[in-house]
This record gives sequence, C-alpha cells and structure tokens, in this order.
Amino acid sequence: MSNIEKTDFELINETLNGNKESYIALVDRYQGFIISIIAKYVFDKEDVKDLLQELVVKIYFSLPKYSIKYKFKNWVYKIVLNYVLDFIRKKNSKYNYEVVDVSEQQYMFIDENDNTGKEFAVKENLKKVYDCINRLKQKYKEVILLRYVEGLEIPQIAEILNTTISNVKVRLHRAKKLIEKN
Repeated sequence: MSNIEKTDFELINETLNGNKESYIALVDRYQGFIISIIAKYVFDKEDVKDLLQELVVKIYFSLPKYSIKYKFKNWVYKIVLNYVLDFIRKKNSKYNYEVVDVSEQQYMFIDENDNTGKEFAVKENLKKVYDCINRLKQKYKEVILLRYVEGLEIPQIAEILNTTISNVKVRLHRAKKLIEKN
C-alpha cells in the first residue's frame, strides 16, 4: 500500500517506528493546512517559511504525545496555532507593534474605485468590523477569528485553546459586546 492510501494513524505509527518516509508523507498531506493557518496570522513570507520548518520539527517530536482520541487534524491545528500565537507574542513584545492585522489581509480585495453606493457602504462596514477586531485583546481576538474566520465550532475552539466550552462562549459574548460598542 502506498503512503497516499494510508490513514494518518498508520503513517503516525510507522513514523514512531522509525519510518521517515511515512513522516514525509504526513507532512506532504498537511503542509498546505499548516501554511494556511500560519498565513492567517503572520504576513511576512520568510516568517511563514521559517515557522513551517520549525513546526514540522515540533510536530515530529510531539508525535509520541499524540492520542488517537483526538482527530489528528485538530491536534496539528492546536500545535500550529499555539506556536504561531507564541511567535506573535514574542515578536510583539520585542518590537512593540501588532503583527496580527486582519484588516489588511481580509479586505485587501476591496476596490476603492468601486463607488457604487450600497457596495461601498458594505465594504466600509466590513473595514470597521475588522478594525474593531484588531483592537480586541488577544484572548477575544482568538475566539472571534477561530469562530468566524476559521469557521470552527465552539467545542473545537475550546480544545484548541485548552479551555472550557463555557469559557469560549463567555469570550465570544464579551468580544461581540466590545465590537458592538465600537
């Protein structure tokens, strides 16, 4: 059976038994997924490449801790997100500026020359919403982005952030109130 046909669990077991080709197949399978997560939070291409390389190594050495009671994709997502958020925190404290700026990424498709009334108003409102999200504390920004940009369900968010479902609901509620207030 080729590596392409194998399940994640089979590839993980083979990797843990020393088969490096199985890990390469696992990386090939999830590389695009990992990059898409990183790119939502980090916009410098070199940082994205560096983070990808670091995460491939981190996931490899974390494989013995993986439990089959979790979906592998969710487990990878949690590792990637935590690593990227740590990277952002370190970079923010080092340079004292906000790296995570969803406003530019999310509405860079807006054509400023398209002045049709209704469409322009929608684009302006969208811009204001993303500006409000950028002003939120990190713990509120995380849940908003995971829920409404990533489209994750509340239990998945709780698992990724290593918190309770009720805590995620509270953070979402508070974040929405802060956005409405602004």
